[in-house]
Amino acid sequence: MWKRDDSSGAAASHQNPPPPAPIARDAADKLVMNLGKSVMIKGELSGSEDLTLYGRMEGSVKLPEFTLTSGPDAERDLARAAAERGIGFLDAPVSGSIAPARAGTLTALVGGSEADLERARPALEAMTKAQHHLGGVGSGAVMKLALNTMIAVTNEAISELLVLCERSGLERAAAYAALADSALASPFVQYKQAAYLAPDDEPVGFTPKLMLKDLALAYELAAEVGAELPAVEAAREVLERTIAAGRGDEDLVRVADTLRDGAA
Repeated sequence: MWKRDDSSGAAASHQNPPPPAPIARDAADKLVMNLGKSVMIKGELSGSEDLTLYGRMEGSVKLPEFTLTSGPDAERDLARAAAERGIGFLDAPVSGSIAPARAGTLTALVGGSEADLERARPALEAMTKAQHHLGGVGSGAVMKLALNTMIAVTNEAISELLVLCERSGLERAAAYAALADSALASPFVQYKQAAYLAPDDEPVGFTPKLMLKDLALAYELAAEVGAELPAVEAAREVLERTIAAGRGDEDLVRVADTLRDGAA
């Protein structure tokens, strides 16, 4: 495993195998790089020769502090740097959280050439249940940002539903069970049930701080393409309150606690 310090991009620690670039030079014809920041990837690309780099998956659900997303422009910059070294490049962020990652049922959101995707597909299939080719490099990042805005809004809506039901005298578990069996049920509703009902007993999947960072990237993209995000703005405001309340490094479901505090 190769771990880098999140603030500087400098190597923090490693154990066998060595960092990606030497592996790339010496042995690999495919390399999946799973790092937190674009600057880290740029560093690992330097010096790589005779390598086709396929399937870069942004973020790690096993290490929540590295579950990060980049914007499409950063991915395109990396693809150009890779092309200069004869390296094929895919941006392939994933959709899913801890349980899907452990089960190998994440969804890959792929940007890049069809040829590179087909050559990379065996590696991606080992980690994901589906690989959606969305267009050129950067398309995966766009889709990931769009999905994360919906996660933020969905998390806000579920939190509001629970608090409204609780204040009206319903048991939290009963209300969630009804939601999970309703027309509004989704994989997110299903796999986050335990976290919403007993957040102290569940691992952190994604934090308010990281979501706020992703929403900032989404706002930048929306400004570039002329899209409005009014529902996202409402979710962002409560995320900021959640961070201010000291819950920024806990799970997103703590937004419900922020609403509970406000409704008390």
